[in-house]
Amino acid sequence: MNDEIRQAIYDKYIAPTKINRPDYIGVEIEMPVVNLSGQPVDEAVSIEAAERFIKQFNFIESGRDTDGNITSAKDTQTGDILSFDCCYSLDKLH
Repeated sequence: MNDEIRQAIYDKYIAPTKINRPDYIGVEIEMPVVNLSGQPVDEAVSIEAAERFIKQFNFIESGRDTDGNITSAKDTQTGDILSFDCCYSLDKLH
């Protein structure tokens, strides 16, 4: 790997973890999205749910992925954070 690529990876993924931050106590609530027919979940449905949450509760967008989909948002009054990610399982529900 050339030095330029190595530095770019470091700057994007490692350097931000070294920023001093105040201490936080957090609660993580995971809410799976399931297609009750046993088929894969339509990604657009999950993305739309996150977008609607942000609009409904007046969160401010704070991150998008390389495809432009929302990944995080924050409530400026409470400091609450929505961190949205998608993962998929190819197994059907039984």
